[in-house]
Amino acid sequence: MIRTESRGTKVLAGLAIALLLGACASAPKVDGGGSGFLPSYELLREVSDADGVRYLSSGPFRQRGEKVTRVHVMPAQLFPPNVSFPDVDAQTVRSALQYLDRKLRADMAQHFTLVDSADQAQLVLRPAVTRIAAVEQGMKPLDFIPIRLVAKPLKDAVLGTPQQSAAVLEVLVIDPRDNAVVHASYRPGVGKSVGRKGSADDRVSLESIQPVIDDWARSLAGETARALR
Repeated sequence: MIRTESRGTKVLAGLAIALLLGACASAPKVDGGGSGFLPSYELLREVSDADGVRYLSSGPFRQRGEKVTRVHVMPAQLFPPNVSFPDVDAQTVRSALQYLDRKLRADMAQHFTLVDSADQAQLVLRPAVTRIAAVEQGMKPLDFIPIRLVAKPLKDAVLGTPQQSAAVLEVLVIDPRDNAVVHASYRPGVGKSVGRKGSADDRVSLESIQPVIDDWARSLAGETARALR
């Protein structure tokens, strides 16, 4: 099992390794680290969900061989708790978290019995939104992770560049009996257009980010159910 102790100095190297595996001949250059929400990033590998959407995963669930039916979904949080995003106002962030809570619970309830506390659960799902931004239109979700590919530099600082909403969801799945992490994932996503860089309408709205949240919830619930069958 992956334990929750911090592995601070390995975070940047781990993210570089994870993307390198899926980047073929492109040479990655570290442009920043993970948020620190996940206890380790060095085990993350690129995978695809049932719809072909790519994200980073710690690999198969490390459950104890039992049939999992009872899951507790914790409220989605921002991480770090005091983080702010230049491209989105605080009310939109709060609304996005509330929408994520409702959607994720609804989708998980299609596969599991949701319980009200960790004491009643076999697994606990702990989601955190760690970034919301407007990025260059046409970017793929994994282009949004905190690593810059030399072969495809980001261009979203250029005035007038068309923008779209984007966000990152980081997820821990915890065994409440010993608080061990049995699975972790890093899920970037891109949503609707939000105008051009530097224009009055280039801020992320709830409506523009909802498709990202819908995709997160559907993919996370479906992949969790398939992993635990």
